[in-house]
Amino acid sequence: MHKSEQRYSALFEEMHEAFYISSIDGSFGAVNQAALRVLGYDSKAKMFALGIPRDFYVNPKERQRVMEEIPKKGYEKDNEVHLRKKDGGLITALETCHKRFDAD
Repeated sequence: MHKSEQRYSALFEEMHEAFYISSIDGSFGAVNQAALRVLGYDSKAKMFALGIPRDFYVNPKERQRVMEEIPKKGYEKDNEVHLRKKDGGLITALETCHKRFDAD
């Protein structure tokens, strides 16, 4: 791993805010430790098994709305969403999303 990748990885894992990367189809690509803690998961594998629209958002239409807005502006900032924790509890979060491209 290159030094810049190591710094990015450390920043991602050590930030105090929950952070995740998802695909358009609704699967997790990455989650940080804060996301695991806030949502009550003990492993990334358990979060990766979730279908984001179905299992993560209380109302899948909230995800759908965000996914419709991002192509227009390239981002969505401070969008209030309701998320489901592992134990079934609910949390309200302000979500900021950015469009990101990779090789696929």
